Amino acid sequence: MKGYSIVMSFLLLFVLNFPAQAQFSLRIQPPPPNQLQIEDLWKVDVTNSSRETRTVYLRGEITEARKGLLFRANSNEFESPPGMKRITAKDVRSLRDEWYAEENKEFILRTGTVPAGSYDACLYLMDASTGRELARQCIHVEVRPAAPPRLISPKAGKDLQAKSPVFTWTKPAPLPAREKVLYKFKIVEIYKGQTKEEAMRSNPAWYEEDRINRMSFQYPLKARKLDPEKKYAWQVQAFYEDGFVLGQNRGLSEIWELRPE
Repeated sequence: MKGYSIVMSFLLLFVLNFPAQAQFSLRIQPPPPNQLQIEDLWKVDVTNSSRETRTVYLRGEITEARKGLLFRANSNEFESPPGMKRITAKDVRSLRDEWYAEENKEFILRTGTVPAGSYDACLYLMDASTGRELARQCIHVEVRPAAPPRLISPKAGKDLQAKSPVFTWTKPAPLPAREKVLYKFKIVEIYKGQTKEEAMRSNPAWYEEDRINRMSFQYPLKARKLDPEKKYAWQVQAFYEDGFVLGQNRGLSEIWELRPE
């Protein structure tokens, strides 16, 4: 008799919960390749198969494979009418119960995106009146770090003929959407017996320029002139607009050598 009561209790609990969960489903809209912004988490299709409009909210979580839970928050409440309703970041007007992993909080708040890693992004549709879970879905997202800038010209090891040469490079890739990048240009003298890497690491700058907002830089005529008897090494470094380095290897390009004539 006792076993029968337990079975009946289980069946009753199943019946009470199954209809609500079966009536709702979620389909997360995949984010662009190689990136995951916090606002991407709230882009989802909510399907209500019942005949009633339900007041609901979303609970979102982002978990990194090695570091664990990175972000968690609840959305504002909204109406889920019968049929399919597409939710976008505009529908999520506010977040509550926000939580960030401390080591990544500043980066996420500043950029709106997550750092490189392997992530599971999960959404739970919650009944606003009961707090009961109505549906859930998780997707896996790989975010690779941005490759640093690549130097284009003047070609490595070539002599310079111009007194005011133009230096060019590529932007880091891939970049988070809407992210502005600035560059630092640095050129140093290569002393006798040094490699270009040793010179860049140890020697004072012959000339440097910060906060360049394009992928080229013309050496100023008013700057310290390049000596035709010396050899130089140059490099660029990529930063986010607020000064955080971007890309692998601290956003540093390779180092090229040049020899003025």
